Amino acid sequence: MLKLHIQDDVGKITVVPVIRDEISIGRKEGMTIRLTDRNVSREHACLRKTDGNLYIHELSARFGTKVNGGKVDGSMELLAGDVVQIGDYLLSLHSETGEEVTDPGYSTKPTASVSDTGEFGPVPLETQIIEVAEPVVDIPTSEQARLVVISRNLGGQETHITHSPFSIGRTNDNDFQLDHRSISRNHIVVRHDSASYSVSDLDSANGIRINGDEYRKADLHPGDEIEMGHILIRFVGADENFVSSDQPYGAGDLLVADVAPSRAGKVAMIGILLLAITAAAAWVLHFSKQTEPVSGRRVIDSGPIAKIDPVNQDNSKAKSGGIIAKANTATKSEESTPEEADTVAKAETQETKIEPVVAKTVTPIKAASTKGKKSSETKNKAAKNKGPNNAAKALAHLTAARQLLREGNHAAAEQAAKSALKVDSRATEAKAILRTVRNERRGNAALSKAMKAKQYGNWKKVLAHARKGLRYDASSTVREALSNLENEARRQLASAKNKASNTNTNKDNASTKTKLSGGSKLEVARELAKQAKTAKRASNLTLAEALYRQCLKTHSGMQSCRADLAVILMARGKRCEALRHMRRYVKSHPGSGKAVQFKRLIEQFEPQCN
Repeated sequence: MLKLHIQDDVGKITVVPVIRDEISIGRKEGMTIRLTDRNVSREHACLRKTDGNLYIHELSARFGTKVNGGKVDGSMELLAGDVVQIGDYLLSLHSETGEEVTDPGYSTKPTASVSDTGEFGPVPLETQIIEVAEPVVDIPTSEQARLVVISRNLGGQETHITHSPFSIGRTNDNDFQLDHRSISRNHIVVRHDSASYSVSDLDSANGIRINGDEYRKADLHPGDEIEMGHILIRFVGADENFVSSDQPYGAGDLLVADVAPSRAGKVAMIGILLLAITAAAAWVLHFSKQTEPVSGRRVIDSGPIAKIDPVNQDNSKAKSGGIIAKANTATKSEESTPEEADTVAKAETQETKIEPVVAKTVTPIKAASTKGKKSSETKNKAAKNKGPNNAAKALAHLTAARQLLREGNHAAAEQAAKSALKVDSRATEAKAILRTVRNERRGNAALSKAMKAKQYGNWKKVLAHARKGLRYDASSTVREALSNLENEARRQLASAKNKASNTNTNKDNASTKTKLSGGSKLEVARELAKQAKTAKRASNLTLAEALYRQCLKTHSGMQSCRADLAVILMARGKRCEALRHMRRYVKSHPGSGKAVQFKRLIEQFEPQCN
């Protein structure tokens, strides 16, 4: 069986067995081998088995792919010992026995692994840079949750989580695509495990928030709200009966604000109140008429006498006195029995009690009725003032505002729009004209500041003001001028940056030449060691070996150069020479950790060199 040893730029090695018929390699989420450095394309290459042989096929590699130092053109067969370079990674193919064929004309990777400190050790099986893709598992239908977009942006979109892992992002290679500028290419991934769900952030630019709190990874529960940039998603459980609203969060705020209160509703309420007051007054008056006695007639009945109501009398005391006098006169003029006298006395008492109650009831009813009539008249007058005449005035102001806006007279257009709003507060077109004038004014202000900064040569301020002005919806002329200033500022800043970089490079080269020519032996040796390490990181082992040899030739006491040279010689197959340098290093640094590793290698390979 073949194995793929993947070495990154710091020397860490990951071993991947070649057991699949096809292995995809790239930076994109979902690749079999995911290499996350920026110089690796999203879909860089793939390994395929054909008729028992292994081939590498280049997909869309922007920086190319090399095999044993030669560039791959389309596809190429791989053999045990071949070294594939993808970005800063070296992928070497090994047989099951661990042996590899070394091409003398190309430097392959070390047979022993090298740690971050340069020490030998066992080959690490894990690294944070290389990721092997996890298998895709289908989720049963009864356990499938849903993701529903509930924000204004992209509102109403939803999907079922049919498998795990389930990726969400801006590009179409995700399982759920949300094409919005606040969403990263690969934003989050949702995983399912034992009827539970979790979400993880994929190093997105804006991150994620769960119910308002920021997380890198979190468990999901029914009803949780996931915030991704400007998009809000609700997590709906498999058993949850949630129906997305036709109108997402915040969608109706402006509509509610623009609707004026209904005058018809207020008039109807006032009418109902007046009817209730009128009915109460009629009931009181009807009750009083039923109990009013006939003048000059005695009321004699076997049952209780009817109550006497003095509503139509102005003075309650005078009324009571008049009724009592009439009763007395009737008694004197006609002979009455003792029962009739008692009845008259009872009527006097009941009449005195009823009078204040009726007076108190009728007074507030009359006041409320008068107040209701005045309020209704006021409303009717206000409604007449907002009639067709005011609509015509508002339309005239709007026509003038449109004409002034086309002529470029923004101040007069703003005044006309404000006049239209005073006449009719619901004139939405007037509000739109005011927004246009405001944006135009802000865009012109930003353009003026950018031009002033350009005169002084301050291109950073020019770029800042141009970008700020482009955020406003100004006229096309202003936006074009701001865009030109932005492009010019970018070119000037990039040119200045290149000049500064070239100056620093020249200074560094001059400093290096000065150290190598006029410095002491120790300084020259340290500079050579620095250059050798740079060449080693670039996988140029031939140049690194030459520089380490020059370092030891300049200053033989530089044991760090000796140790690194031994590592490179061992990697290039020059084991006997590497062992000689290892012995000298162990002799000078017997107690160091690197010396312990060198002793093991000396014991292992010394019989082959004797």
